[in-house]
Formats: sequence, structure tokens, C-alpha cells
Amino acid sequence: VDAAGLARARALQAREGGSLGRILTTLGLADEETVAATIAREEKLDHLGADHVEIAADVVSLLPVDFSRKRLIASLSIQGRSLRLAMVDPLDLITIQDVQFRTNKQVLPVVASESAILGLLDREQRTASETKKTFDLLTGVRPLGEVEVATEVEYEVPDPAKLARDT
Repeated sequence: VDAAGLARARALQAREGGSLGRILTTLGLADEETVAATIAREEKLDHLGADHVEIAADVVSLLPVDFSRKRLIASLSIQGRSLRLAMVDPLDLITIQDVQFRTNKQVLPVVASESAILGLLDREQRTASETKKTFDLLTGVRPLGEVEVATEVEYEVPDPAKLARDT
């Protein structure tokens, strides 16, 4: 990306918002994943590739989806007292502090493209929706009959003499 292209991208970002990586991609100046990988390398942070598919179950509902979409972040995993957080802008200290306050965890930023984060959030939202549908379905089920609980158990004790004769 040359200086003129970067200036155009920054002007568009100031006017319309969005991540610099997405804007550079829209203008055809760079690949979004390449921008994210470059930021990660320069900041000496981990990079979340576009093929990343797993989110730990214990963090799925840690942050509200609307909050995550607005801030372009996605919770990835918890390691002790730390939360690995995919971020388009790992230098966004306001978002990092807000997440730390909400979760009471230290944030470990992981650089990701906007597309990768939105894909993770879409998948998380679909999974939550399917879980809610299943729960609603199960709570709305009415039994076809009644279960009768036996209070006394009747059973016959075999006669040892009879058993001995039969064998």
C-alpha cells in the first residue's frame, strides 16, 4: 500500500467507519487477512487466521453479541485469569478496559480480520438460536400419559427346597 492509497483509506475510514483492513480490501489495495497478519507481526501478537473455527464453550456467552459486533471483537478462550480476545484493532485500549471490567479477566489480544470476527459471531449467534429453539421445544412437551410411582414392591421369595428339587 502506497502513501496515497493509505491516505484514501484513512479518509474513507474517518467518513464511514469500519476497520482499516476491510477498507483497504474494499479499495482493492490489500487483502484483509494480510493486513491482520501484518498488524499481528508488527505488534508481536498472535494472529487468528480465517480458517479458525473453534471457540471454547466456556466463553461463548461471556460477552453480549451486540457489544462484540459493535467493537469487532470475539471471545476465544480463557486461560487461567486471562481471556484470549480476537480483535480487529488490538490497540483499542477503551475496548480492552471495557472487556476487562465486564469479565474480570486480563485481556490477551489476538489480531483478526473483520470478516473472521463477524464469521465467528454469526456462528455463535446461530448456535445460541438453535439451543434456545431446542430448549423451547423440550419445555413445551406435554407427556402423553402419567407415570405411576410404585410405593410398595411386591416380589416372591423363591423357596430354596423347590429350587433344589428342580435342579
